[in-house]
Amino acid sequence: MGSLIAPVFSLLSGIGILLLGAGLQGTLVAVRAHAEAFSVAATGLIMSVYYAGYIVGYFVSPAIVRRVGHIRAYSALTAIASAIVLLYPIFVDVPVWFVLRLVSGICFAGIYMVVESWLNGVTTNATRGTILGLYMMVNLGALAAGQLLLMVYDPAGFQLFLVASALVSIGLVPVALTRHAAPAITAPGALPPAKLYAASPLGVIGCFATGLSLGAFWGVGPLYAVGIGIPAAGVALFMSITILGGMVLQWPIGWLSDRVDRRRVIVGVTFGIAAISTALAAMSHLRLGAELALALLFGGFAFSLYSLCVAHANDYIADEDKVAASSGLLLVYGTGAAIGPFSASLLMRAIGPEGLFVFAATASLAVGLFGAYRMGVRASAPVEEQSKFVPLPRTSPVVLALDPRAEPLPAEGEAAVENQDLPAPERERPPDQP
Repeated sequence: MGSLIAPVFSLLSGIGILLLGAGLQGTLVAVRAHAEAFSVAATGLIMSVYYAGYIVGYFVSPAIVRRVGHIRAYSALTAIASAIVLLYPIFVDVPVWFVLRLVSGICFAGIYMVVESWLNGVTTNATRGTILGLYMMVNLGALAAGQLLLMVYDPAGFQLFLVASALVSIGLVPVALTRHAAPAITAPGALPPAKLYAASPLGVIGCFATGLSLGAFWGVGPLYAVGIGIPAAGVALFMSITILGGMVLQWPIGWLSDRVDRRRVIVGVTFGIAAISTALAAMSHLRLGAELALALLFGGFAFSLYSLCVAHANDYIADEDKVAASSGLLLVYGTGAAIGPFSASLLMRAIGPEGLFVFAATASLAVGLFGAYRMGVRASAPVEEQSKFVPLPRTSPVVLALDPRAEPLPAEGEAAVENQDLPAPERERPPDQP
């Protein structure tokens, strides 16, 4: 295992530190917006626009990297993302925060693409499944740990913004100092939504609804917790335990989905999300311990649904189209995530903080009912022919090359030829050169 981790240690440690800051930043912005008396709808819009920026970054980041190289692009994007965090407490204004969140989304889309292209460059066909699993654990683990930093200082002050900015900046160092050559970013083309829907209606609807629910959770989940009277430390625990649930329960749910008709698991998971969300909405007066237990289950089910839907879609996609299909489904998820926080905030404004989980329950129930309908109109793929479940991060399309279900990675010689097209500073230097 040590020989496997060594080539990616600097990359994983760098992105892990950076995501500590990113995890803290997202929750901190929502909590601080509430403290500054921003309306629920305004806060929802601010949180939604991050994902709109992410979609923009999906398209523009490869061109930026091709123009200036991996290290320069990563350094510039990280510097901007770090500086943005410091501007929130200086310019406490809804339009300014709207722009800051938009630019932040663009930056993080590019940051993910650069790191994931580096991971692709040091991964072989024999190791990419393990590397993807490690990356997934670092990603969710760092985001969960970042929530707990909310306990360190009062969110009404400026210190937590300094902490978040410092972590994002420090995360630059291990990646910028890596000696691994970075391959050219080759973001896979996405299958058009119409083609995706024709191949797997449930996969598309499920990914979109997952984006709605998880985008709403990331964006206005802190407002729910604050709105029902949970203190700042409890908000940190509520967000963190939900993410940890997603880390722990994805694998057993995925294991089950590989052994039965996967649509049954999708329907069961969506009904489970709807039931848990209903409990969180109806029993918001519960003690913190009960809230956290429900949050753990919500995270475990909700974070599993995206990977389940991608696996289900792959059951009906030709091998040569699997990566393009997954890329298209990631865009579908991102579109849902860009809509979710603002839509949920409107419901919260109408009925109170419980509106977040009414929104999540409605979206999940709709997918469950649609899945049950699809089971009646289409025969299932034979279990032995189903695509294997793989937990996938919802980061950038570049990470999809690590999916063991994708086509084999190019041989080392082929990768070296591709690397020759990079700007000179990006080429790997011989060990005896500085």
